[in-house]
Amino acid sequence: MLNDDERINEICQKVTGFLSDYPLEWSEHILSRCYLQTKHRNVIERLAEEMELELYGFLTNKALELYYDIKWQESDIAFISKGWTDPGFRLGQIIRLSESQLEQVRTSSLDFISFCATQGVAVSGRIREGAYSLELLDNIYLEGFNRASFGGTLESIGKCVSQLRKILGK
Repeated sequence: MLNDDERINEICQKVTGFLSDYPLEWSEHILSRCYLQTKHRNVIERLAEEMELELYGFLTNKALELYYDIKWQESDIAFISKGWTDPGFRLGQIIRLSESQLEQVRTSSLDFISFCATQGVAVSGRIREGAYSLELLDNIYLEGFNRASFGGTLESIGKCVSQLRKILGK
């Protein structure tokens, strides 16, 4: 059985073999992207575990370095994402609305938007194929991303969701 160092060396040989087909600049860029994505995933996953949050639905693609949905006590509470060139993480919640709920929100929209703004949360609306939704978004820069900022941002988004529920009579 291989020890950790032998296994790591074996994997490194496979990776460098794969990268040998590319110019060195590309290889360096590829490894850098992989390293940063792994580092950022590790930070998020570690903090989520400490905070007893469940991450699911991991996604990465040409636009997103990472994306997770976040659950706490069986409830979907937010998502966290980061684009490849973003200076930090985006946390948010997307709330689907019926047409009647949209009208309720419209009548209180200035108060709701002002309330969320005091929490540091931006509010935007979307209409797609006849479906209505509100997006609540906040950002945390990489340098400031820690347990306190992660928890505080989730709390701020939660306050906005609670305020929206009051508006909707839920």
